[in-house]
Amino acid sequence: MFKYKLRYIPNTLGVMRIAISVGLIPLFLVIWLGGHPFSSESTLAIVTLSFFMFAGFTDIIDGTIARWIPGGQSNTGATIDGISDMIMVVVSFVFFIPIMDFSSWVYPTFLAGLGFKSANGLFAVIKNRKSSILLHTYGIKLLGFLLFTIPILYFFVGAAAWLEIHLIVVISYLALMLTEEILITIMLKGPNQDIKSIFMVKRENEKYLAKLEAEKAGESKPEVEPAPVVSEEPKTQTPKTTVAKKTPAKKA
Repeated sequence: MFKYKLRYIPNTLGVMRIAISVGLIPLFLVIWLGGHPFSSESTLAIVTLSFFMFAGFTDIIDGTIARWIPGGQSNTGATIDGISDMIMVVVSFVFFIPIMDFSSWVYPTFLAGLGFKSANGLFAVIKNRKSSILLHTYGIKLLGFLLFTIPILYFFVGAAAWLEIHLIVVISYLALMLTEEILITIMLKGPNQDIKSIFMVKRENEKYLAKLEAEKAGESKPEVEPAPVVSEEPKTQTPKTTVAKKTPAKKA
């Protein structure tokens, strides 16, 4: 009973992550426009990073809770999780990158990646007849973790040379995962949010086609009309008449 009541927690954490991500915008603007350093020297930067890390923590635990409690996993929950992740990435890096002293190529590269991701989402909507698919592959999850580490590393070490190399690796991996995502969208026969890798497309397509065949077979079966129910009239029982036995008269 207790676990059943917890089934709303994953969706609540997703909505909370959206609220935190939007709430980070004014903090980013104050740091950016006010010229505050994004380091431990600025109290505002510490507060901003703390909210960012808390939002990332909710992204880690909501999936674990959803798998643990009965009824925690649902299509609605997967959609909220995907939307909250997308908003967090967009808000964070559209505003994070300008306050971090990286090379000039980083910002347009990330914007190009976000544009490619949006185009793939639009293609998925058109392909699936206005049914949006937000994939949760293992590669996308790892990509989210790598992106999550960039502001944290910068906060503690600054614009070090090895962090630029880390950025190049992350962006290369970003291009690879976005390519995998659009290939999965093209190859899938039907919508499937739970697919974890491009190597699972063949198996998931077979399951989807088998499901369609089973549904068609169920529709083609002729409906058997139920046999008419004949109502039997209750039999009236005739009362038994008891015949009195004649006792022979005794002779005198």
